[in-house]
Amino acid sequence: MKLKNDFNTRFSLAILIGMLITVLALNIVKFQDPSTRIFLQCLISIGALAGVVNTVLSAQGSIWTYLFGFIDVFIASIVTLESSIGSPNPVWGQFILHAAYFLPMQFVGYFQWRKRGADSENSVRARRLGPWGWVITVVGFAAGTVAVYLLLNVLGGGSASGPINTIVALDTIVVALSVLGQVLMSLAYMEQWIAWILVNVFAIILYALKSSASAADGYTVVYMIKYIFYFVNSINGLRIWIGLSRAERGEA
Repeated sequence: MKLKNDFNTRFSLAILIGMLITVLALNIVKFQDPSTRIFLQCLISIGALAGVVNTVLSAQGSIWTYLFGFIDVFIASIVTLESSIGSPNPVWGQFILHAAYFLPMQFVGYFQWRKRGADSENSVRARRLGPWGWVITVVGFAAGTVAVYLLLNVLGGGSASGPINTIVALDTIVVALSVLGQVLMSLAYMEQWIAWILVNVFAIILYALKSSASAADGYTVVYMIKYIFYFVNSINGLRIWIGLSRAERGEA
């Protein structure tokens, strides 16, 4: 089933054009700074734009989301690795999330969506979690959050029993929610958008804090802007997928 109308088209174009203008304006400012690494800044911008296209297509239930998702994740893996090595505020969770999880999940999601009717012309058939699905989701998320926090403390040289590092805590929440969101997305569950909304909120806070903590991490401003656009799109994505899941269940 296709769920397209004039509002969705205008909304998607507004998101894409807004992100493009914002990134171009930011780069004009960044390029005035002699310390800016031009190639890396351009790479980051391309990845951010691909990511916004990815989320817009995902909201529409289009299988093409996985092509742009791959581009976004591949570039993000490079950037987060480069920015974490030797950094006083590393985001190893984001690197592991993108390189070891998001990247292969683009292929898993593609084939799962094909099984649920998505192709170049038709949107995916969305579904919803049942009671047991919610139980498994909540328990899995809670356990995963604890495991990720312990892992990131080890990678960052900290101690899980010591004072909570705000950036590590936020990184943990973003990683755990992103893993959950990607699983639900790959299996075409509408509830993925609840996870993505929360991911975007915590990611905006994470990158805002990281940007203020280290001016050298110039990519964080682009990523913060990207997640702001992600957040706006995720609200519309939830609205669209509620409709898609209702149509699949035969509801009015």
